Amino acid sequence: MNSRVDIDHLARVFGFVPPTLLHQTAALQLGEGLVAGRISAHALRYRGTRR
Repeated sequence: MNSRVDIDHLARVFGFVPPTLLHQTAALQLGEGLVAGRISAHALRYRGTRR
């Protein structure tokens, strides 16, 4: 997601994720992501490693 409108929509749908963290998703690179909900007790940004 890189559209501000899309990210604002996600902030409304996933209210448990801090909006500042959601807005950082526009700058994610290959191998990076945001996890929240059942996967992680706290929303967090992660960077994967090489296989």
